Amino acid sequence: SGDLTYSCTSANLGTACSGTQTISTSSQTSVVSIPANTCMGGTGCSSANPASMNLNFTVANSPTHQTGAFTVSLTFTISAI
Repeated sequence: SGDLTYSCTSANLGTACSGTQTISTSSQTSVVSIPANTCMGGTGCSSANPASMNLNFTVANSPTHQTGAFTVSLTFTISAI
């Protein structure tokens, strides 16, 4: 557990996650929070278009991991709470 982590850079729209987050196959975490009623690219909207941020991934340096390339699929869900 904790072998794959990520951190977020500053989002140019909204608030990026803070600190180091551990990837989980059983729970969800937010990577960016965007305020309600936010719009982009139009009259009266944010000029941050496109809205962007970076995720930086780190794999633990462990003798239990094989060397070489790794592939991972990520699913991002956009939701209004």
